[in-house]
Amino acid sequence: MKNEKFKFVKGDIADRELVYELFEQEKFDIVVNFAAESHVDRSVENPEIFLKTNIIGTSVLMDASRKYGVKRYHQVSTDEVYGDLPLDRPDLFFTEETPIHTSSPYSSSKAAADLLVLAYHRTYGLPVTISRCSNNYGPYQFTQEEMKKRAKKLKRKIKKHAFAVRPPSHDTKQFREEGGLNEGKNTTRNPGILQSA
Repeated sequence: MKNEKFKFVKGDIADRELVYELFEQEKFDIVVNFAAESHVDRSVENPEIFLKTNIIGTSVLMDASRKYGVKRYHQVSTDEVYGDLPLDRPDLFFTEETPIHTSSPYSSSKAAADLLVLAYHRTYGLPVTISRCSNNYGPYQFTQEEMKKRAKKLKRKIKKHAFAVRPPSHDTKQFREEGGLNEGKNTTRNPGILQSA
């Protein structure tokens, strides 16, 4: 990508040496952790990689944020930490007050990372925010999963930004069009809009 404000580095967020080297060179003032192992089925097959990336990697990024004086650390999480919505209650949606109720190694690793972020704020005073987004769709969506395919087909018919889609399984998923998500991500950079944890 040819953009002087963008630099791609292929690496592992759990690689402390690499991460510290990048923080030393780049002098970040805001860190937004989008990195994650995802997909519930993969987490059932091999949970260890989820623990390494989603928990240890988050810890490494926050340690680097502390060491190099980052002004804000934002954790991009998932609504999967809340569990499932019942099919017989289409009126229900997840909120910030919904209790954590994980159901897979993936969601458990993300919930653990969220709790670790809050602990770093309380213990070390690291300024943090967390977002727990619903599934997202948009024009550049990679459609390997059935729900993503359905969301793409429904996009033309949906007039609101947030809606619920019922998959053929026992739960309901929430979806959000990417435009709203990106606007939300932009607010995480402004501590006057989103309060710290």
